[in-house]
Amino acid sequence: MPPTAYSWAAAVVLVTVTLVSGRTAPAPVPAPSSAPVDKCDCNPSIKALTGECKPFRLASKFACDVDPYKPHQMYPRPQMLRGNDTWINLNGIWEWEANVGWEDGAPPINRTLARNIVVPFGVRADLSGVEEPYRVGVTHMWYRRSFQLPGSWRNLRNAARTLLHFGAVDWQAQVWVNGVEFPQHNGGYDKFAVDITDALKHGNGGQHELIVRAYDPTDSAHIPLGKQRKSPVKKDIWYVGTEGIWQTVWLERVAEAYISRLDMIPDVDAEHLSITVQGNKHALGMPVRVAAIEDGQKVSFGEGVVGRPFNLSLPNPRLWSPVIFGGEPFLYDIEVSLYPAATNSTVTKSTAKSTADALDTVKGYFGMRKALIAPLPNNGPMGFWPDGLYTAPTEEALCWDIQEALRLGFTTLRKHIKVEPDRWYYCADKLGMLVWQDMPSLFWEDPFNDGLYYRHPQEKAQHTHELTRMIEGWGQYDTQKVVQAAHSQDPSRLWGAASGWVDPQDITADKGAKYQHYTGYVGEVRDDHKYPGPYSSGATKTRASVNGEYGGIKMYVDGHSWASRDDSSGSDVDNSTKLQARFIELLHNGIKLIKASTSLSAATDVEGEVNGIFTYDRKVLKYDDQDLVRDEIKNLVNALKE
Repeated sequence: MPPTAYSWAAAVVLVTVTLVSGRTAPAPVPAPSSAPVDKCDCNPSIKALTGECKPFRLASKFACDVDPYKPHQMYPRPQMLRGNDTWINLNGIWEWEANVGWEDGAPPINRTLARNIVVPFGVRADLSGVEEPYRVGVTHMWYRRSFQLPGSWRNLRNAARTLLHFGAVDWQAQVWVNGVEFPQHNGGYDKFAVDITDALKHGNGGQHELIVRAYDPTDSAHIPLGKQRKSPVKKDIWYVGTEGIWQTVWLERVAEAYISRLDMIPDVDAEHLSITVQGNKHALGMPVRVAAIEDGQKVSFGEGVVGRPFNLSLPNPRLWSPVIFGGEPFLYDIEVSLYPAATNSTVTKSTAKSTADALDTVKGYFGMRKALIAPLPNNGPMGFWPDGLYTAPTEEALCWDIQEALRLGFTTLRKHIKVEPDRWYYCADKLGMLVWQDMPSLFWEDPFNDGLYYRHPQEKAQHTHELTRMIEGWGQYDTQKVVQAAHSQDPSRLWGAASGWVDPQDITADKGAKYQHYTGYVGEVRDDHKYPGPYSSGATKTRASVNGEYGGIKMYVDGHSWASRDDSSGSDVDNSTKLQARFIELLHNGIKLIKASTSLSAATDVEGEVNGIFTYDRKVLKYDDQDLVRDEIKNLVNALKE
């Protein structure tokens, strides 16, 4: 069997480490684009909205691949699929305007808005097509579009309800369909859905009106926001915020009783998968049948009921293992069917093959992996883009950071205080990349309405896709309570309480009265940050030592930077030969001290920070000899394994 390693990586605030931040299956990892990367004179979004040719502030290598009429068309939820004929994508050109009179303003029902925007790009992103000065200082905004339902949906078996999905809206969203208002959603990183079935009765000849009001205070309120700031200071470590819709909007046709989520926890030692099938209120308590699929063949079957955990046996399972170890990132397919309560719950190999009587059937995937503390070097992508900000320009761009990190030999990506779309985690799972997941930090230290309220749902929503995760220390409060709550949901993963700030078990730190009560479980990782480093304070009996941030050596590259040289963070070296030498020196220093993991900051430049391996536009690798760099990283991995 391939090795079963899981790991911690440290990415220095990998803030920019984009290296930096048959079956109805999602498409495979995209092939590289054939379009030239060095020239993108016209912003395609502005061209589509106004007919004018205007340049980007800085275009990524994927900027001109964007189709403003049909951006991000891939199925947005690869971890749980229904048929291709059960969903439609609503990304594209919408109406938009700033909501100046938001306090008493009524929704713009049957009113054309002043401007247009390309969804799902945030308002301040160049690819949104919203130009200066209209996008500056906007915290409240309206979105509007119309849609029609496919005629084929009338013929879908058991189809009864229509769900409207949002991948993410930063930060608050209020939705109207045909004038019917739906409950407000708060949270800029978690996906949500509303059942719009009854509102569809009020359509106009098959045309339906969708209105979204978004509010994003960014750093003027106490909300999770990560690195975003409304007015980032030059030469600082904060970046332009993403307001409004920034992930895919889509419609889905489902049954009256339907499956809403699959919570899966592998247990390699016990040779089973613990699975909880979640459903809507009509599905609670209904029987479900599950089949694990290996290379197209159903190899294991199980049964349970909605809302309760049960086990799916997998004798001698094939394991998901990172490619860096020469292993195979094998993923089982899984098929889950929901049956009426009267269905005989006895599952046999013959009856489990058919889903003809099922009310709902979904397909997904899982990996049998075991989280161990292992010594690994890693890099961290921030997930920022010069043209899309929080939103990658294309599907290829979304996976590019992962592919490049693997190509250079990194074992892990630390996703720094940002939660990505589901498809990003799918790329990591398929390609065999470990993920160290930070939770988006708050702006202030003291909780607002108990900060656990904000972070805990985000962690739960993502826990089925992320291979590893940590809770970032920025905006730290009641650290032990948060990490224990997260660990209780999924003990199969490695957890860290604080990333580089106040360690809960550091008895020498002046933590203040509210930090003095930490005893017991605080995660499996103790994380140190030091520049240029690396540095380790040492492991304990229960916690591995990782160097979560180090490096940060800066080099400005003319023509490939967001800010001017004077407005950037400056340069520590003036050429790629020197930068590469410093990088290799830091790698060698890491071999001497690291106990579990070391994380280099960062994968890419981001705005005024120029400490990346790649430039912000992803066009320039800053090292002279990428083969030498890859060999040095490989040597580090081998040294740490011995």
